[in-house]
Order: sequence, then structure tokens, then C-alpha cells
Amino acid sequence: SDAAGVFDALRMTHREDSDVVEVEVPGYRVDIEREVDLIEEVVRLQGYERVGAAIPRSPEPGGLPEGYAFARRVRDALVRTGLREAKPLPFVSEEDLALRGDRDAIPLANPLRAEEAWLRTRVLPGLLHTAARNQRWGTGSVSIFEVGTVFRSADPVEERRQAGFVLCGAAGEGWTADDREFDVLDARGVVEALLEDLGVARWALGEALAEPFH
Repeated sequence: SDAAGVFDALRMTHREDSDVVEVEVPGYRVDIEREVDLIEEVVRLQGYERVGAAIPRSPEPGGLPEGYAFARRVRDALVRTGLREAKPLPFVSEEDLALRGDRDAIPLANPLRAEEAWLRTRVLPGLLHTAARNQRWGTGSVSIFEVGTVFRSADPVEERRQAGFVLCGAAGEGWTADDREFDVLDARGVVEALLEDLGVARWALGEALAEPFH
């Protein structure tokens, strides 16, 4: 075969069996470790112009899995509302869990910080910490969101995506912006824009769940 001729030229011992060529790689060719390295040798000697330009079709369907694609839609929609994406670490403290009384969090065997020894059950604590940190640094307006995975203790472990956002500080930026703080109407506007972008026509705001919400 053509490939066998290449290995003859390279003085590599080989054996043909139908359309299979077994090659014994000399010890001094330390650059050849895998089958693809042998293929490269064949192509190099035969000429790269003999390699077709067409990309073979994948046997698997393309595109993102449905869950990832939807999460991207939510991210894009929230960005269009003017929010900035935050990506806090998914670890929380006992105080964070107590914010909503969650008792089914998963403990970490080797936490990065001793006080954050649990996997988060909600995205809200991380967003609140990020907002507070920005305010300590002197940021006058914070409008952030996250679309991330939360975890619950179960058999098997329950993982699901959750979206959340935080608004605090000045509602506008620049000299011409209105001199006011973010309020519940701004938050409702974000929710309305998100749901409209996702094609949700009928929805309603319910009563506050419990403290600290109102």
C-alpha cells in the first residue's frame, strides 16, 4: 500500500494485514508516540496536497444541549436589560444558608475558606456578597446577575440552574442620569424584560416568601 511504501522509506519495520498496517517504531524516533504521529509521517512524505479539504461530518448532532442553550438565552436577556454578569464561587457559609433557612446543603470536604464550607443552595448570597464588596470599594451603582448551578443534598445530588439579580445604589450613571436609587419598580422592569425576551406572556408577582424579602 501507499502507507507501507512510506514506512519502507523511513526504514520502519511493518506488517500489513488487509487494510491494517502494524508499525514497529524505532527507539530513536521519540517524537512518535501515537497513531496520529504515524499518520502525520505518511502525509508528510506523500504530500499535504493529497489531504482533502472537506471536514468529515460528525455522527453527533451539533449545537448546545437544551439546558445550556436556555441558560445562554437567559444570560443574553439579562445583559440586554443593562445588568452585568457576576460569577462568584459556589461556596457559602452557615450564615448564608440561614438567610432562607436551608438545611439540605452539601458540606465540602476541603473548603477553600473555613467559613465557606458548603455548596450553595441559592445564587442570592453570592450576589449579595459581590454587591457589598463593590459598595465597600466605592462603586455607587451595582446591577449584577448570575445564572449558575445550585446544589441540594439528595440521592443522587440535586443540581439545577438558577438565575438571580441584585440592584443597589444609584439607578443611573453619568451627569445626565436621574438622581435616585434603585427601587422595586426597577427590579420589576428587569423581570418583565426577561420574561418578554423568553416569550412568557402570562405571569404575576406573588407575595413575599418570608424574611428578609418584602
